[in-house]
Amino acid sequence: MERAKVLARAIGIGLAAVLAITLLAAAVEFTASYGSSIDLGRIDGVLGSDWDDAQRHECRMGKYAAEVYLKYDDGFFYVAMVIHTSKEIRGTFEAWVFFDDGDGKGYEKGDDMLSVVADGGKREKADYYFEGKHDFVLDTRGGGENNATGAGRYDDVGKAYTFEFRRELASGDAKDVQIEDEAIVDIEYGWSSY
Repeated sequence: MERAKVLARAIGIGLAAVLAITLLAAAVEFTASYGSSIDLGRIDGVLGSDWDDAQRHECRMGKYAAEVYLKYDDGFFYVAMVIHTSKEIRGTFEAWVFFDDGDGKGYEKGDDMLSVVADGGKREKADYYFEGKHDFVLDTRGGGENNATGAGRYDDVGKAYTFEFRRELASGDAKDVQIEDEAIVDIEYGWSSY
């Protein structure tokens, strides 16, 4: 694969009692870097030297400053997020990435989704299928396969949440967006807490 162009839109969503959704940032286009592979065992919610060759993008996700890292190798697409919150958020804090299914409408029914909660770096299945509104299911429950893994944790010293995702580029799974050579992929990324 030569280069995967990625149209990335930073969106911060706070899911509270009223389940309000707010679009908080405009679209920014940047290119993911072709880089070294990240072994599954290194997906642990701690950014190491594995991310040195990733494309880094600074943005705001709602009220939080954030960095997003994107890269790919011959078999996987990688996304990392560092979200600076200044303190650990009470309840559940999660990060997510939507891959548009090709209809040009992000955060819509049918989109491919990665999601993981901050849980001390525990690796989890992260491959979801978006059913619409606030309803998403693991691909394995929706007739697909799990083709992604993620991990997240809060760093009390750095005062930030760090999330890492690893997903297959072209899994062949009908529930996944396939990322082919020279692809332009529309993604949205953000966080939610509840």
